Amino acid sequence: MSKSDKYLGLAARFVKDRFGSPSTLRYYRQEWWIWSQGRYRVQSEDDLTGMMVLWLHEEEEDSRLAAVRELRNHIRVLDCVSVASTVDMPLYVNVDHYDDTSNFLAFQDCLIDLDVLASGPIRPIRLRPDSNWFSAVVMSYNYEPEATCPQFHVFLDKVLPDKPSQDVLQEWFGYCLTKDNSFRKLMILFGEARTGKSTLSNILEAVIGPENRSAVPLECFWNRFSPHEMVGKLVNFCGDCNQIDRLAEGVIKRFTGGDTILVDRKYKDPVSLKMTAKIIVATNVFPQVKDPSEALWDRFIVVPMNVRIQDHEIDLSLLNSEKTSWPLRWELPGIFNWAIEGLKRLKRQGKFTTSQVFEQAKTTVRHENCSLSQFVDERCNPDPSCSETTSRFMNEYICFCDSMNLKAMNSSQVGRTLRKLIPGMEKKRMGSRYEQQMHYVGLQIIVPRS
Repeated sequence: MSKSDKYLGLAARFVKDRFGSPSTLRYYRQEWWIWSQGRYRVQSEDDLTGMMVLWLHEEEEDSRLAAVRELRNHIRVLDCVSVASTVDMPLYVNVDHYDDTSNFLAFQDCLIDLDVLASGPIRPIRLRPDSNWFSAVVMSYNYEPEATCPQFHVFLDKVLPDKPSQDVLQEWFGYCLTKDNSFRKLMILFGEARTGKSTLSNILEAVIGPENRSAVPLECFWNRFSPHEMVGKLVNFCGDCNQIDRLAEGVIKRFTGGDTILVDRKYKDPVSLKMTAKIIVATNVFPQVKDPSEALWDRFIVVPMNVRIQDHEIDLSLLNSEKTSWPLRWELPGIFNWAIEGLKRLKRQGKFTTSQVFEQAKTTVRHENCSLSQFVDERCNPDPSCSETTSRFMNEYICFCDSMNLKAMNSSQVGRTLRKLIPGMEKKRMGSRYEQQMHYVGLQIIVPRS
């Protein structure tokens, strides 16, 4: 028997003895994964090496470092362990094929086909928990299709009384259950303290499971290794941030657009994959956004939390969803069912419900974020019969920004944005043959009275 055949045999025996059949051990993208409590978790190579050494001792085999290295290398290539790096989690793994079209969701008691569940009235078949479902996601509760959530609705009616706004939130909760990022959205909850932002975030975290979320701040999105923390997660929660800088803006567009991203990993090769985590921001003050373009703002679902809960109405027990005494713990299956109804509506409509409350809030914060919009509102009068030279316009605009401590756009950004703010405005060369200048036609600058 060759050395290679010997270690292949030892590898197969080790996997069967320690991880059963089908195997609960996988090797994927230079990492070891072990199936436990309904989902796969990354296992350190040191821990796995310790298991190998102990097993080799028990089998009275050579357990020196070189032998352990050989065993580990041969385990990696076993069909029942190795998962091709070219496919993305989650997927159904079998010895002879991969199925990345399956879309199961693991509960404590079963596997449910999420596509069937979200497509209509037919209830999906419950499947037993299965280690062939290669996923890092599992719900912390059982699937109960008849469950309801009355206490959650009482809270929701208090902090977000507008019905269309509740519909958008319901669709967002459902969207967060999926690996899909095709709707190209992120949600920003903003408002004063005691308006329910943290509690809503805690509820969403409890529904998806705390191990299925990450917490990379917006300002760290462009950092080299930060995106790796979001790999395989359902939601990334972000706290307060002062501004979304241009580096983060570009990454946000890619993360929310379902683009394939090259993710760096410490001490391992980078991998190309699609990000599954939905981004939700909970902040007291809406962050300053430097990018005035529609491409970024169209991705925002802006949720104003305007209902301040009075001191005597605050339920502190709702704030910590990890405590066993958390009052909404028993309603999680019902909140999941509520979220599924939102996912059904989202898929049926092909877009999120329109909430006038949310749209007005977005218009307001966008105006406050755009120095040019403020200048046009306060210092300009739309008038088709008037014009201003572009040089005078830029001088007045920059002076306005300096006086208001605002960041001014450059001239090319001004030209693009001005056409959106003043429909019909044109940029033309005007004047005599020898003294022509560029003008903005369709506006007049209003000189403030001293």
